[in-house]
Order: sequence, then C-alpha cells, then structure tokens
Amino acid sequence: MTGGVHQPAIDALAELGLFDGTECGEDMFCPGDEMKRWTMAVWLVRVLDEAEPPAVTESSFADVDAGNRWLAHIERLAELEVTTGCLVDPLRFCPDRSVNRAEMATFLERAFDLEAADPAGFADTAGNFHEANIDALAAARITAGCQSDPPRYCPDQPVTRAEMATFMARALGLVEKPAPIEDGPATDQPTTETEATQDDTTDPATEAEDDTTDSTATGPTDPDPSMCRPPGTPYTTAGFPLPPEAAPSIGTLRVAVLFIDFPDAQATHRTQDEAALGLPYAEAYLESASYGRLDVDFVPRHGWLRAEQSFTEYLAEVAVGDMRVFASAEAIRLADPSFDFTGIHTVMTVLPSSRFQAGDHTFGSEHTDEGEMRLMAGINTVPLDESRDPEPWGYVAAHELAHSLGLSDLYPYDDARHELPEPPAPRIWVRSEFGLMGLNTSFVAHPDDRRIEITGRGSFGRRLTGHTFQLEALEMLAWSRWQLGWIDESQVLCLTADRSRVVLSPVADPGDAAVMAAVALSGPEVVVVEVRVKVGYAAAQEEPHTDGSLLTVPALATEGVLVYTVDASLGSGQLPLVIVGDAGNGQVDDYPILTRGDQVAVRGYTVTLVSDRGGAYIVAIFKIDS
Repeated sequence: MTGGVHQPAIDALAELGLFDGTECGEDMFCPGDEMKRWTMAVWLVRVLDEAEPPAVTESSFADVDAGNRWLAHIERLAELEVTTGCLVDPLRFCPDRSVNRAEMATFLERAFDLEAADPAGFADTAGNFHEANIDALAAARITAGCQSDPPRYCPDQPVTRAEMATFMARALGLVEKPAPIEDGPATDQPTTETEATQDDTTDPATEAEDDTTDSTATGPTDPDPSMCRPPGTPYTTAGFPLPPEAAPSIGTLRVAVLFIDFPDAQATHRTQDEAALGLPYAEAYLESASYGRLDVDFVPRHGWLRAEQSFTEYLAEVAVGDMRVFASAEAIRLADPSFDFTGIHTVMTVLPSSRFQAGDHTFGSEHTDEGEMRLMAGINTVPLDESRDPEPWGYVAAHELAHSLGLSDLYPYDDARHELPEPPAPRIWVRSEFGLMGLNTSFVAHPDDRRIEITGRGSFGRRLTGHTFQLEALEMLAWSRWQLGWIDESQVLCLTADRSRVVLSPVADPGDAAVMAAVALSGPEVVVVEVRVKVGYAAAQEEPHTDGSLLTVPALATEGVLVYTVDASLGSGQLPLVIVGDAGNGQVDDYPILTRGDQVAVRGYTVTLVSDRGGAYIVAIFKIDS
C-alpha cells in the first residue's frame, strides 16, 4: 500500500531514519494503521533530539516494563515535557493506545513549542480539552482540519501513521503546508470525510487527556480526601477538624478592637492612627487568603482605655525569658459599660506600638453584659526598652486572628530548637519563612547570591544594592487554607498510588485548579506538596531606605514547589509542620523551593518538579522501592 497524498512526507522522514524499528513488517510502513502512543514517542524523540536517547533501567510508568524496547524513548518524551502520561494513580503511559487528532495536537504543540493562537473556527472543537492546542496547530498551518464546509477538525478521530508523517513533516518544514483555513477549503484528508466517534473505553474521571494529567478530575474512583485529613489537637490545630472553640472561618468574622495604654506607657497618638497601622492589612490579608470566603468585620472602640495599674502588673512569662503583657481582661472590663459585644467572635486588644511590639493569643472566659468572650488576641504585647514612632502590625494581627480561627503556631516556642551555628565566612544564614503561622527554616548563602539581592535607587539615580537576611513569603500555605475550608476538596489531590504525576497551580491564584497534593503516611502524618510563586503576599516588597529611597526586597528566592510534612498530633509551637530537608533544627542545605528538575526524598517517596511551563507545575511523586 502506498502513502497516497502522504507519500512525500513519508519519504522525507524515511530519509532521516525516523521509522527505523517501527515498521509494521519487513519493508512495510502500513500507512493506514492507527498511530500508537509508543510509536509517537519514538518518532518525536528522534525528531527533537536528532539522536537516540540514552538507555534507562527504570520506568516512571506502571504499564511500561523496564525491558520494553522503547522505554528510553518514552522516558525521554516525558523528560521533554511532551507527555505526562495517559492515566494517573498509578501513572500510566498506555503505549498501545491509539492517538486521536486532539491528543496529536497537544503532542505537537508541546514538541514544537507552538505559539498560542486565536480560535481557528472549527465547528467541533469548542470546549474540547485540547482546543487551544488545536488552534495553535491550525495557526502554524500544520493542520487544515478534516472537513471544510463547515470547517471541522474531527478531534476524536484516530490518527493514521501516514497522517502523522504529514503532520510532522509540515512542522519540520519538509513538505508544503496547507493554505490558512480562511483562504480555502484544504483539509488534512482531501478525499475522505470521516465522522468521529467518542472513545469510551477509558474512565474520564482518571484519564489524563494526554496529555495533561487532569488534576481537577473527580469521581467514584478518586481517593477520599479524608484520608489526608489527620485529627488534630484542641484549641489550635495543624489537623482536622477545626476546634469547636474556633471563630467562624466562613462568612463574617466580627472582631471587637479595644485600645489600651498604661499610666507608665501612655500613647501620644490617636487610636485612629494606631488602627490604620494594622487593621487594613489584616482584613485584606485574611479576605484574600480565603478567596473571599471570609469577611472580616472590625468593630473598633476608639479612644485609649487607661489601665488602672502599671503595665508590669499585667506581665506574664509565656516561655523562658519571654514576657508578655496580658491586658485583654482589663480592656474588656473597662470597655464593657460603653461597648456592645453582641455578635462579637473575638476581641483584639491593641497596645500602643510606640511602646510595645509582637502579639499573643489566649483562650479564656471574660464576662461582658452581652455574654462571655472566649477568644482574645493581643497586639503589641512585648515591652520595648524605649519608645519609638508607631510601627505597622498588620501581619501580627492577621496571625493572631488565625489563632482565633483555630490554626497553630508553626515556629518552635523553644528558640534553642532553631539555634544556628556560626556560618563559614563570608557566608550568612538566610531565614526563610512561608505562610502566616511561622513555618520557617534557614540556609547558608553568599552575600552576593542574586536570590537574596536587595535593589533600589537613591538620590541622583544612584543604584543601591545589598542583601537580605530574611525571606518572608507570607502567602498562606495551602494546608492552612484547606484546614480553614478556603479551598475545595477537588483542589486537593490525596494520592494513594505508588507513582503519581499531578498538575498543580500556584496557591496564590489557582482559580478552580488543584493547588495541593498530599500523601497520607502512618497515623497523623502527611506529606504535602504545593506551588509558591512571586505574587500576592509572596511578591517582592518595597521598603523605605534611610535616605528616603525605596528598596525592593525579595520574599521568595525562587519560584517552584515547596514540600513539607505535617504531624497533626503535635501542638502549637511543637513544629507540627516541617520543611523537607530540615531535621527539626531549622536548617536546610539550600533554599527549599524545588525548581524544574529538582528532586527531594521524603518518608519513602521522591518528589520531582518535572515541568513549570505556562503556570502549570507538573510534579512526580513516586514511592521509593524498598
């Protein structure tokens, strides 16, 4: 059988040796046979690399044996980010499955990095998972469709070996390309018009639509997310559910704001000015982190309440050497006659930031005329050695209110657990914090490391440079958001297979996409994988320099994937979350964000960032063979 209209393409590719070993018989091409996925892998790898791939001994796919003749080509295709497999949980390639025209478009769009394009006008591709790639293929004049009146693409129709040869030869510029769709009635198959039929042999709940692992798919065969929701601790928790004492995390959170000073630490500025230093930031942060599911309603009682005694009378030790002013009970007592506590979920007591800093949170029972107040956040509760100009405290307020919502502290209450040794000169320790609740670790870097560079412009355009000792990527963790009910169950991938490859979107702005993958370990422990990018509260921040210029300070050293473990049996301050690579001493070898190609081992699994293309992060999570 000849290749007919496709013969020029077949001949051109044969001269390149593209088909060697993939023939259907001696000196036979079988142009009308359906294109198989393994054959696609071989042809594309040979075209892209212009060489045979190196041998491999281990397969990433459950259905491709280590002894498969074409294993190296399949693995190389995945490495090139042209395929992510056909099915997940466990990850499979489906080597003997036929490729349809829609899937072919995605293969070629990725292989040849085609530019995005406007809709091609096909009558049968609207809403198709591969629609954007089909449009790109048409714009590149690799396809003209399967029918011209009306223009149709036949996305579900299998691709033949001859057709595949033509598509690839067009992409390589080896044969003439068809006219643009709007210029004429050309089609990929000028003598046939075949109606496509839907292939229903695969489960759409788990099919990866090759070739994007569909991380938003749900169905009866999906792992139960509850498997990745370990029970937590009372009052505040790193697990599930939120404590019954917690304030509502969905709907409206009403917060009474009381301002108090002391005979020996009097404020010299208005409470309205103090409020502006923290309330707008705290409200914006929590409402943004909740994707609008929480409405924070601050109810301030303006005017400084004057405590009856010196602030030292309200001091209490919360840890060795850590003294805090606990003035909430006094503020509530003083405010009660003139303030209506009806409908208040938590009370925030603010001390003057000109004399105090930091904060605390307590669970108690303070009586008011309208009922008991049990959740109390203290702002600016650590005394300063001397007075200063009032300073912002919005982050502190958001953090303490998160305790009211039920979240635990993720930093150690015992500072000795994160005590750092002297770094080798001239290197420095860089503290890296993630999220709102204090998850942090430190790594050693050279002061000239561009990842920690501070930049700015001084007077007369003078360039200012320096480095930061602290990276604060404060965008809330996906795990915390899941605890609070701010991401949907469909956005959490609770994995049970030995080999999984998932697609994640950045937690800062995911839309409806998956933002977190989790692997349940024994008991209350979970491995968590999420994406961190330089947007939202992880974007670089502008800070004033002493000469009045603005400096740009990085929050993230680099974008990529963060991996950490959760032990929900541990309470606040006991390190219930730990970044992978940190042995609990607050130290890692390098910045803990995985970039493309990076891999870490954690609790019997490897986590690899395979691709970060186009805002979709493909992550492979494989169990290590025992």
